[in-house]
Amino acid sequence: MKNQKSSIALSLALVVVLFATSLSAQTENTWRGGKPGRVADWNIAANWSKNRVPNEFDHVVIPNTRDHAGNSRVTFH
Repeated sequence: MKNQKSSIALSLALVVVLFATSLSAQTENTWRGGKPGRVADWNIAANWSKNRVPNEFDHVVIPNTRDHAGNSRVTFH
């Protein structure tokens, strides 16, 4: 009986840890831009590294697009 209670408690603890970990898991989705005709459109999946528009679970990365002289390396049309 004692082993059964310990096993149940361990299983429950494992479920709680896995659930808590899944809540904080984020994937990195980096802005690439450059989709012909839509180079600056945030709502185009092809402009993102994951080929989908970021959602609330993504860690969004927008790289610095300026050179050392402060000039933009990305041209928006």
